[in-house]
Amino acid sequence: MEDFFIIHPNIIASISQIYQDSFGTYFFRININGNFKYLKQDQIVYRIRCLLFSGVRSAILFHQLGGKRYQLVLNKKHILEQIKNF
Repeated sequence: MEDFFIIHPNIIASISQIYQDSFGTYFFRININGNFKYLKQDQIVYRIRCLLFSGVRSAILFHQLGGKRYQLVLNKKHILEQIKNF
């Protein structure tokens, strides 16, 4: 079980597919800039989509729990301390 806690490529690919099936169907597109040599590698693309999905999911959960945009700015130091202590 501990082996799956270390981000397994299959888990990243699955989350990437969820992103592609859900947010990837929207009209707007997010442009990723970088070295084409790396951006054409499937594993890198999967990681990018996985991170995008995680960011969107976190933002939605933050909003659902009553979080406001200004809280991120005003509480930045506290949030960073909590992350470091985790």
